[in-house]
Amino acid sequence: MGIKKRWNKGIAVTAILTATILATIMPGGLSYHASASESNAVQFQIGSKQAVDSRGEHTLREAPFLLNGHAMVPVRALAGGLQAELEWNEAEKTIFLTRSGLTVHLILNSDSVVGSFIKGIKLPEKVMVVNGTAFVPAKSVAQLLGANTSWNASDKKVMIQANEDISNALK
Repeated sequence: MGIKKRWNKGIAVTAILTATILATIMPGGLSYHASASESNAVQFQIGSKQAVDSRGEHTLREAPFLLNGHAMVPVRALAGGLQAELEWNEAEKTIFLTRSGLTVHLILNSDSVVGSFIKGIKLPEKVMVVNGTAFVPAKSVAQLLGANTSWNASDKKVMIQANEDISNALK
C-alpha cells in the first residue's frame, strides 16, 4: 500500500474516532437527530419474559405467546412502552387505555372494543388473563393507539413503534 493511501486511511480513521468521541461526550450523546417517536417503542419476543422499551429491559410476569397466529402481549407492558395511560376497573373487568387523545376501552374475555373513532370493531382474539396478567392482540390494540407493528418471524419478535402523527395513524 502506498504512502498516500495509508495517509488517507489514517485520516479517515482519525476522523471517525474523533466524531465518535465527540458524539458521546457532547450534550445529547448519539441521539443528535432522534425523533420523539423513537422513545415510544416496545419489543416483545414470543416465549420470553423479557421486553425492551425506551426505559430499558424489563422482566414480564408472563411471556407473550401466539394464539391462532396473533401475538398476544401483556397490556400493561404494551401501554408502558407506548407511554399510554392504563386504567383497570376491577368491578367491571375493563381496561381503559389513553394515548395522544386516542382512547381504547377493552373488556376481559371479550373481543369487542370501543374508543376514539372506533365503531363496530372486533379484535381478532379476546382480551384474556393468564396467571394474573391481561393479554391483548398486539397488532390490533397497538394500531388503535396509533402505533405501527412489525414482525420478525425468524426471531419471533414483535416490535411496536408509536406513530407521533396520530392523523396518519387514523387513515
